[in-house]
Amino acid sequence: MLGIEPERFRYTWIAASEGKELKDEVEDFIETLQKLGKFNPSVFSNLNPSVVAEIEKAEERVEA
Repeated sequence: MLGIEPERFRYTWIAASEGKELKDEVEDFIETLQKLGKFNPSVFSNLNPSVVAEIEKAEERVEA
């Protein structure tokens, strides 16, 4: 609906006792995101400009 690729969102259930599964899931998700490349917030062009600005600020904090 917002234009974000489905691969950029992942929801899964991992119990607290499943540390290895969590590690594997996170590593796989990171690899997927790296293959997709940098996210382009312009896909949110139909959103309020202040929301887009907040997304861009969050991206800057992540990159820092």
